[in-house]
Amino acid sequence: MKNKKIIISNGFNNFPLRFIAEGLNKKGYDVIFLTGFYPYKKIMTILSLFKLDKIEVVQRFANRKIDFPENKIHSFFFAELIHFISANTFKKLRVFKIFWKFFDFKSAQFYHSKANAIINKIKNGENYVYLCRAGYGGISLLNKKIENTFVQHNNVHPKVMHTSIKKKGEINHKTKFKDRVDGLFLHIVKDMNSAKYIITSGKQAAYANKLFFKKHSKQNKKVLHVNDQVPSVYLKYLKKNKIKKNFKKRTMLKVCYLGSFTERKGGDVLIDVIKNFDPTKIELNIITNNFDLRYKEIIDNYKNKKNLNFLVNFTLDKIIKKMLQTHVFMFPSYSEGLARSPIEALACGNYAILSKIFMKDYDIENLAISFLDQKQPKIWMKKLYKIRNELNIPNKIFRRNNQLVLKHFSHENFIKSYIEHLNI
Repeated sequence: MKNKKIIISNGFNNFPLRFIAEGLNKKGYDVIFLTGFYPYKKIMTILSLFKLDKIEVVQRFANRKIDFPENKIHSFFFAELIHFISANTFKKLRVFKIFWKFFDFKSAQFYHSKANAIINKIKNGENYVYLCRAGYGGISLLNKKIENTFVQHNNVHPKVMHTSIKKKGEINHKTKFKDRVDGLFLHIVKDMNSAKYIITSGKQAAYANKLFFKKHSKQNKKVLHVNDQVPSVYLKYLKKNKIKKNFKKRTMLKVCYLGSFTERKGGDVLIDVIKNFDPTKIELNIITNNFDLRYKEIIDNYKNKKNLNFLVNFTLDKIIKKMLQTHVFMFPSYSEGLARSPIEALACGNYAILSKIFMKDYDIENLAISFLDQKQPKIWMKKLYKIRNELNIPNKIFRRNNQLVLKHFSHENFIKSYIEHLNI
């Protein structure tokens, strides 16, 4: 049914809907792509002329590029510029939190109006499907020109997000859904109510969202589950750089974490490991671009600890290079969709220790992986020592993790699941 046309609204930042647009376009579907900043060829040429392409923030901007016809991309630059400026000023200062939430809400609202203007140009009778990132739909989701609307939200419903964090990921039929929402979350709730279908990656998030609509909504909302993929930039890098690492027990175990250093991501577990790891036995690498302030104050007391490396705002090639050098990846998150960091780390051959919330997402035979209780910080440190003191890990095991994840989270499987759900 390739006569159906598709509009995909990615919203701000490096959200993975851009890969759906890229993949469906390569399959021959007629796709229009909406987003925030986009590194058009002309823009990057100008930046390179002035040697600005070497700046870290510009390189992160350049990483948003996809293999997609630029004449079908609509970049709402100014909407994200408002968001970017407020995120790098008000968001970082607790006293101005109210201003951050205001601009967080308004920048998305500006994006909604721009997206709706594109949809208004659709001719009557054209058969379009609309896939939108939650929070970046608004009035465009209510446009009468499109009947089949899908909203992707890769986490638990906003009205249980805070509760999920405080309960450290424990969600069941007794969980109350009463969290207050503000900023972008107000839009996310409206979008999830407005869309015909919800798409969620991660089994925990899919379960929580189904539970929410079953218990607390009068709508009979269908929640669809999808997997993720190993990003193409990792595939390209790994083709040129083969996995070559071995670990002999009782030698230096190299451990890494990749993600925001926040409570939701298991900050309490990370802090316990930082405080208690022995730098003569373990090297700990924290790759991050965002800290909860209360953790940063604690971290400052340990920042000079030997073999503790905070790698802040690393470029993508440096992240991949570092993860190819490490043995173990830890990810103690409390509340997630199918987080991409573990997929990327496993693709780089790491042995993984993840929260129990991911058990159903990584049910892959022969994968070198362990699942720990995210509610018990101290067992994570014990697990690292157990690996370090008792295991010899030859390169074939690291390599096997790489191969299994590349197969399971392939681009082909990723796109196929969307084709089925979108009924295209």
